[in-house]
Amino acid sequence: MRNELPLTVIGNLVDDPELRFTSAGVAVARFTVASTPRVFDRESNAWRDGEPTFLDCSAWRQLAENLAGSVSKGARVVVAGRLRTDRWESPEGEKRSRMYAVLRDLTRADGALPDIAPGVTFDGDDLGRWLHQQRSDWNKLAAAQQERLSRLGVQPAPPQAAVPTRPTSAAVPTAFERGIAALTQYIGREGSHTVPRGHVEPVTIGGQEHAVKLGVWVSNTKTRRARLSGEQLARLAELGMAWA
Repeated sequence: MRNELPLTVIGNLVDDPELRFTSAGVAVARFTVASTPRVFDRESNAWRDGEPTFLDCSAWRQLAENLAGSVSKGARVVVAGRLRTDRWESPEGEKRSRMYAVLRDLTRADGALPDIAPGVTFDGDDLGRWLHQQRSDWNKLAAAQQERLSRLGVQPAPPQAAVPTRPTSAAVPTAFERGIAALTQYIGREGSHTVPRGHVEPVTIGGQEHAVKLGVWVSNTKTRRARLSGEQLARLAELGMAWA
């Protein structure tokens, strides 16, 4: 039987989120959050860190891809979701259980929200679309609603973003094009095809500077290689990426 309880936890990421894809192509990110309470030590008459609690977490679909590219090891975050318990019986007849959190949302503890794009859903509600709507209709919200959103780091959309226009692929490089440009530059400079996961590569394309999270991009691209086109795989192979 599966039981679920709502929960909110503040803590730090133990490792970078691990992004994978199911056989059906659904993204899932798994990571662990360490939550350390502050306790008062009567002997020293001062506050100190208590024993940490480690919580395994998982996120699905667009939320998984968003947070995999937004947070990394050590980031202080607020995790909101449901605590899920799975129970089963081992082949030896032993009763076992496992508790973990299924994310509804992840917020940086400094109040900054990660990029929640339209398509991120929870219980059938499109959170990304809702968030975009709140930013666009900021002046229509009550003062109390604006205050609650501001506490989460949500700000009104700038005037030029009220009616967004979709740029053509020729004007703005795609994420793959940015990744290829950054990888080409990195290999040419370092002479190595191994990119640290946390590495960010600044690259200029068409006169515009981009900060590409190259380590995350390489890892995600390798995981999703079955979904790449033949042309994309060929370009990666030309750069010497053996897995392409």
